[in-house]
Amino acid sequence: ARAPGAAAAPRAARLVTEAKRQCQLTGKKANNGYSISFSHTRNKKLQQPNLQWKKIWYPEGNCFIKLKISTEAIKTLRKRGLKAMAKEAGIDLNKARRCRAPRGTFSLPGDEDAAPAEMTVAVE
Repeated sequence: ARAPGAAAAPRAARLVTEAKRQCQLTGKKANNGYSISFSHTRNKKLQQPNLQWKKIWYPEGNCFIKLKISTEAIKTLRKRGLKAMAKEAGIDLNKARRCRAPRGTFSLPGDEDAAPAEMTVAVE
């Protein structure tokens, strides 16, 4: 307990990061809309994007990167590639949330592209 006139001790600053409902690659987020009943009464609602946490293979870093992306971004990712989309979104993949690489994917010094073929564009 503290004295009635004493000031509170300063607390250590804590970084609080909220998980946004937004695609990290495309920036897609909720849309304002209406749910319309049979009697045509309009009620406001939010149409949320279809977001998924996905582990995506990053060959340059030889690891998986965990991103919260929309299903549309998954399809675009297969076409354009992770590096191009991350550059456009302003994400530094070397500082992104990394996951442990699966067993057997670490290459020897002579093998640069030793990742299995299904992992090069794989979305797990």
